[in-house]
Amino acid sequence: MKNIAVWMKAITVVLWVSVIGFGITLVNTTGLLFTTNDMVANVWVKSSAAPSTKQTELRVTEGVLSFKSDRLLDRVFFKHVYGYHNFLQSLFTFVVCLLLLITVRKIDLQNPFTLQVARHINIIGLAFIVYGLLSLGASLYMEYRIVQVNPALSSAYHDFRDDLSNIKIGVFILILGLIYRVGVNFQQENRLTI
Repeated sequence: MKNIAVWMKAITVVLWVSVIGFGITLVNTTGLLFTTNDMVANVWVKSSAAPSTKQTELRVTEGVLSFKSDRLLDRVFFKHVYGYHNFLQSLFTFVVCLLLLITVRKIDLQNPFTLQVARHINIIGLAFIVYGLLSLGASLYMEYRIVQVNPALSSAYHDFRDDLSNIKIGVFILILGLIYRVGVNFQQENRLTI
C-alpha cells in the first residue's frame, strides 16, 4: 500500500506540472486569439504553379501557408504564426489534465471504488469523444478555408486518423469507466454481505 501511495503522489505532482504548463499554453493561445491575425496551415500543393497572393505567403519547400484572417473560426482552428498549438488543442489538453488531476485526487486508497471516480472517468472519455468530433469539423472547415484562400492548395491533414483516434480513446475510456462502475457495485455488495 505504501508503494501505491508514493506512486499516487508522483502522479499528482506530474499532473500539477502538466496543468500549470498547459495552463500557460492556454493563456498564450488565448492571447494570440485576440491579438494577431497571422495564421499558419500545413498544406499540400496541388500544382507546381501555386502562387502566393496578396494576403498569403506560401513556403512550398516546407508545405506551409501563412495568411491573415479576421475570422474567429480561423483564429480558433488554425495555428498562429507565433504559437505551437491552436486554441482548440490548448483548451483540450488543459481540460484533460485538469480532469485527470481532479480524478486522481478523488481516489481514496482505502476505498478506491466510488461512483464519483467512475463519473470522472466517464467525463474524461466524453471529453475525448467531443474533442475528436470537434477536430473532425475543424479539419473539414480548414480544408474549405485553405482552398478558399488559395485554390491551388489543399489541407495536409484532410485524413481523419488523428481525429478518429481521439474518438476511439474516448470510447475505450468509457469502457474503463463502465468496468470501474462494476467494481463499485462489487465493492458495495461485498460490504452488504459481511
